[in-house]
Amino acid sequence: MSTYWEGQELGSIWGYHIDGQFKTDEEAATYQSSFNNPSTSLGRVYNYIFNVVTNTNWKKLRAGDIKYVDLNKDGAINNGNYTLENHGDLTQIGNAMPQFPFGFTLGADWKNFDIIVAGAGVLHQDWYPTGFIYWGTYVRPYSSFIRKDLVADAWSPENPNGYYPQIYRGYDALTANRSL
Repeated sequence: MSTYWEGQELGSIWGYHIDGQFKTDEEAATYQSSFNNPSTSLGRVYNYIFNVVTNTNWKKLRAGDIKYVDLNKDGAINNGNYTLENHGDLTQIGNAMPQFPFGFTLGADWKNFDIIVAGAGVLHQDWYPTGFIYWGTYVRPYSSFIRKDLVADAWSPENPNGYYPQIYRGYDALTANRSL
């Protein structure tokens, strides 16, 4: 949300809820066909696929694409009016405020020798990654590093449980019409 409201939990991170990735092209096709007009009802999250791509083999959801959830069951995945009353399918997915901060100091002395060790930390804090460091090849591979685990943990037919979206369609995140 773009403004503060009474009762808001500071640090709230809002986003779309996902249900992993499509395991097969058939699963993706079934999901896509459950929406009346995918280019409009799914255009907010899959705009590049439905409204920009001209290659008919790519103009549909496929195995390895992210599966967004229609939380408000209105037949579309979007941010509604982007208000608290009508936030569409956006939901609170985390909180960026540090939870359980701590600090400690240990000290000892012996025969004119003193040592002090201090430390601080946070036991929990949600983080929404942005930019080149997290998304690697999904943003601009030529201006960032490629994560060591990216290729091994990306979806592929050989790795249908991969953590990252498929690489061969993921590079489209660079465009202004990206879905990531």
